[in-house]
Amino acid sequence: MDKIKFLTPIDGTMVCDKAGIIENDALLIDITLKASAGRNITVNGLTTADNGGFYTVKIPLTAYKNQLIARDTETGDTTEATIYRLKNASMKYRLSLDDNIECFKEIAKNNYKSIFDQPYLRLMKDLNEKYGTKVHANIYYCCSEFSTESSPKGSFNLSQFPDKYKGEFEEASEWLRLSFHAFKNLPDEPYAREDGRTYMNAYEDCAMVNEEIIRFAGEKSLSDYTTIHWCRGTKDACKAFRANGYKYLQGGTPINYYLTDEQFLEAVRKYGNYYDPETDLVFTTSSCMLNAAEVGPTEIPKRLDERSKQYPLNGFIDLIIHEQYFYPHFHLHRPDYRERIEAGIKWCHEHGYQPSFRSEPLKPW
Repeated sequence: MDKIKFLTPIDGTMVCDKAGIIENDALLIDITLKASAGRNITVNGLTTADNGGFYTVKIPLTAYKNQLIARDTETGDTTEATIYRLKNASMKYRLSLDDNIECFKEIAKNNYKSIFDQPYLRLMKDLNEKYGTKVHANIYYCCSEFSTESSPKGSFNLSQFPDKYKGEFEEASEWLRLSFHAFKNLPDEPYAREDGRTYMNAYEDCAMVNEEIIRFAGEKSLSDYTTIHWCRGTKDACKAFRANGYKYLQGGTPINYYLTDEQFLEAVRKYGNYYDPETDLVFTTSSCMLNAAEVGPTEIPKRLDERSKQYPLNGFIDLIIHEQYFYPHFHLHRPDYRERIEAGIKWCHEHGYQPSFRSEPLKPW
């Protein structure tokens, strides 16, 4: 006789209010199990309907953490799953910036009076003032493009960034947060590679960037959420990120760290979030890459329309763009950089999404 299996949501899934119907402050969601046909199966005492080996039932989620027990009332066979309810994770969005280092180099070089005298960060401040958008920047320790064997940290690294802007960063932390991304841009997938996947390598790189962020921007600016470069990392590397204070890791499409296909497709992509108790990490996913070559300001709303139809149970829109595409000297420069971002933000506001940092809706309530 087949063991009872939770098909959807799977164990560890974190669901928002889009996943069901609110009834008396509980979220009523559909549960589907797989087992051999003809059995009498309950979930938390509620009778399921047998649809040829697929068993369905509506279950109320009344807490942040909900333990579900599927039981065959005749054999006593049981299977458990933990499903998390996120009360405030629907209809939210943010702007995520990857590969950041150039803006810090420019500020240090030009000794600006304000960090927002630097054009790229000025753009982010303009977007916040215009739309209330919350912005998250994932940053490198150094500029790999200038690295040499005699100077492995490159001609600029975060230790060279002055701390005189700390108060300004702290004041802006209500809408601008910083986090570790990687030691440098190259090589690709640094924490999934043989030479970078160890716990200690990942831990040291992450700690180095965190220490610099706290030094020049203050603890208020350091987020507990990040996107690791290429959204790849072994389980050991991810444990190192968690040890450095990162509770939430964002993945991409179709890349999501060490997760199985089932965990990624059935939890992260479908519902938006997945919790792994072994590493004590929550995994999320992106929504739209704004700097993609095949996507422009007119196509971005269409992409977001498609995404919302494809994943209707995921309530958070994550807009992503990479820093280097802002600058004319970059070989893949996007002259319409601002227009791309505004196209995504306008779509979010027109569809009722509100600005939010990514980790805020994921916390226990």
